[in-house]
Amino acid sequence: WMVGGWVNITANVAEYPTLMHKGYGTGTGTDREYIIYIDGGTAKVRFDIRNASNDTSYSLASDDFGGISTGNWYHFVVGVDPGGDKMIVSVNGVRTEAAFTDAQQSGTSPVQFGHTNDGGKLNGALDDFFYLKGYILSDAECEAIYAGGTGLAVAAWAPAAFVARD
Repeated sequence: WMVGGWVNITANVAEYPTLMHKGYGTGTGTDREYIIYIDGGTAKVRFDIRNASNDTSYSLASDDFGGISTGNWYHFVVGVDPGGDKMIVSVNGVRTEAAFTDAQQSGTSPVQFGHTNDGGKLNGALDDFFYLKGYILSDAECEAIYAGGTGLAVAAWAPAAFVARD
């Protein structure tokens, strides 16, 4: 699966603003499935995910892109490719990958945008979010969606199996 969209942080990167979060847990809580946020120490987009037995947390930052700054739009894509045994973070078409060979935690907890239960609030804006299940975007697709900063509408890049809904 993959999720992505555009983010513009306007203030307080040091407070770990959350882009997307699934789970009830706080901090590294026991019911947190995954979280996408800006690391307050490095200003990098970070993706944390817990394994199915809920005893290990995996983390990947946008190391190949680097940090983001306030007042600018950035395109991000994160996901898990179980067939390729990897987790992925892409910012503005620059992709970072790491091994992920564990089963992923899965539950019925809600998906939250722009905040978590433990105060990781986003000061800024999110736009054009998407979720793909059973499809992993290639490096070229991530770069094409970013389109040099201008972005592409979902209809221009969506895989044939993807159905856009208003």
